[in-house]
Amino acid sequence: MPRQGTGQVLSWRMIKRRPESEQLCRAARHLMQTHGAQAAAVAIKRAAYLYQSGETVTADKWRRIAALVRDLEAEEAESTAKDAPAKETTRQ
Repeated sequence: MPRQGTGQVLSWRMIKRRPESEQLCRAARHLMQTHGAQAAAVAIKRAAYLYQSGETVTADKWRRIAALVRDLEAEEAESTAKDAPAKETTRQ
């Protein structure tokens, strides 16, 4: 998949070299876009399945993704509340 504007092709090795936190943030955002309000629950379910399957390292990553989803949702809610104009009540 080419990077926009650079003409470079991103290989799997290049993606794997990205800091893990960046990869987890991208996964959390993608999950939010795909699953909306259910994103954190989806990540927790995946983590539980992976723990049961013995994939503890990957399950830990999914738990971190779930935490990131909750953090991102809280940030969005906070910024929405700040950006919303104060409603003035008028009496007639």
